[in-house]
Amino acid sequence: EKSQRNKLGRFTKNHTFNLRHGMCGTRFYHIWENILSRCNRKSNTKYSCYGGRGIKVCAQWLNFQDFKQDMYESYLQHSSLFSEKNTSLDRVNKDGNYSKENSRWSTQSEQMRNTRRNHLITFQGQTKCLTDWAIYLKIRPATLFTRVCRYKWPIEKALTYKSI
Repeated sequence: EKSQRNKLGRFTKNHTFNLRHGMCGTRFYHIWENILSRCNRKSNTKYSCYGGRGIKVCAQWLNFQDFKQDMYESYLQHSSLFSEKNTSLDRVNKDGNYSKENSRWSTQSEQMRNTRRNHLITFQGQTKCLTDWAIYLKIRPATLFTRVCRYKWPIEKALTYKSI
């Protein structure tokens, strides 16, 4: 009997899909399953931040083999540098869909700098998140946050003020 794919791209009647690629249970496969679930399953706790906001997985990636072909080599390269545990899939444009053109492997700290809640500041032609500006200026992120968000200082003052 032939297997059928459900809307997440999984085979539902038998395990021939696992026999095809042998990757069920790997971190790489788990990452793929999670992006499908976040974007397609209303019961997923993160659905409102992904599928509920209109974030989709490109049609090609509904098939694991196609996702693997596009992303596995770069996954291996990234995880060899940063470890498998510290390799996750990030969307370049946080409002864009999951696709080869809009996805990259990144570390947890890189991902945290590419979120909707992040505060981006542009000063003298450079755009960085608030935390990166604080690191660059050698001040506490909480100090810079207070200047910019609480006291509403102009950006130039917030980034150049030197306390005595």
